[in-house]
Amino acid sequence: MSGTATANRAEPVRARESAARFVERHGIHSVELGTADVNGGLRGKRVPAPVFLETLDTGVALSSAFFVFDVAADLVDSTYANFDNGFPDVRIVPDLATLRPLPWRPGTALVMCDCVDAERNRIDLAPRQVLSRVVALARELGYEPAIGPELEFFLLDAATRAPEGNRVPCYSLFEESRLEPVVADIRNHLGEAGIQLEASNAEYAPGQFEVNIRHCGAMEAADTTMMFRYAVKQIAASHGLVATFMAKPFSDLSGNGLHIHQSLWSDGGNAFATEAGTEISDAGRQYVAGLLDHIGALTLLGARTPNAYKRRVDLSFAPVNSTWGADNRTVAIRVPDMAGAGARVEQRDPVADANPYLVIAAQLAAGLDGIRRGLEPPPMTEGNAYDAVERERLPETLEEAVARFEHSEFARGLCGDALHEIVLSLARHELELFGSAVTDWERERYLEGS
Repeated sequence: MSGTATANRAEPVRARESAARFVERHGIHSVELGTADVNGGLRGKRVPAPVFLETLDTGVALSSAFFVFDVAADLVDSTYANFDNGFPDVRIVPDLATLRPLPWRPGTALVMCDCVDAERNRIDLAPRQVLSRVVALARELGYEPAIGPELEFFLLDAATRAPEGNRVPCYSLFEESRLEPVVADIRNHLGEAGIQLEASNAEYAPGQFEVNIRHCGAMEAADTTMMFRYAVKQIAASHGLVATFMAKPFSDLSGNGLHIHQSLWSDGGNAFATEAGTEISDAGRQYVAGLLDHIGALTLLGARTPNAYKRRVDLSFAPVNSTWGADNRTVAIRVPDMAGAGARVEQRDPVADANPYLVIAAQLAAGLDGIRRGLEPPPMTEGNAYDAVERERLPETLEEAVARFEHSEFARGLCGDALHEIVLSLARHELELFGSAVTDWERERYLEGS
């Protein structure tokens, strides 16, 4: 079924009393209550619409085990949730500002939720709460963050789990036109749900696409990223395809990145802009300096698997060192625009399947730290940043990212002790599984050897 954009675009519910009208107006019979696990997966429950309306204050119960799930829902060791304490319940309480219909599944709505304990205190280690704390810090400093995520993904044949074709279609309006009905459904269905997308384009590999989400508030950007990935996978499946945001699904093709465009606003204006528009402001430079100062220690939050580091190679458009530059796609921190309302910076190292709440929180916290400390960045890199051997290399393996994250007091302060421990445990768990796996490549190379 193909969706079409209409003038009757759904707007998010802004007040509790309008929830019942929303349900009636959209013919909602089921509501999905979702929240992000530490990996960035969407977890939750589906409830009938009347139950949703009855439990707006209390939410629904969910075992705290989901905080220590790996991507396959296996459990990792944690002092927060474990067999000794029985994985007690938390409750997920809907944020009604995020309530939206799912046009590709009529009668169903999705709402993002906050996690609270039995005393209705927000749970500090919940990714959404981590971001909420950083947004509150920005506001204390007099800034309102604006975030514009860009995500890359592949559309694959369901039987072969591979893309069709062998040509690089980047920006072509013809090469991937056979998949345009799928991508059109993604754009149109999300538009009908009130999600604003700016553009889509074929990317640097067969079957690969990039979609730009319009800039918005930091929490809305993270919520929208979660919903976007959820929508893309379901809409692709309705066309008989598999969508993946995996960092590096194919050794010989481009990987999938999550690029975060970001700016700070103050007194109605862009705090990164200068009147001349030929350089970013003092606050903008200090923000960049903070990003660069912490980028290595916080890499793990945007690249949590061994596979993520296979994307980070020279001449890949994925950054490999702590560089910044003006409209330069070889650096880690790109400044695509320095003038007026469009002044912003773009951090390019996270992968598309990362947890958007933790990625955005980490980058905002790092940038704000640069402003608070009055840091100054090194000179901009001009030309090919892969040749900038004088700049610090970003972690090249998950082992290195784990070590730098573990010993970073800034990372621990951002996450809190409990989440810091869980992030490390999940990464070490992935390393253990990866290290013991026997791959097809190994069989092909060694099975009939000496």
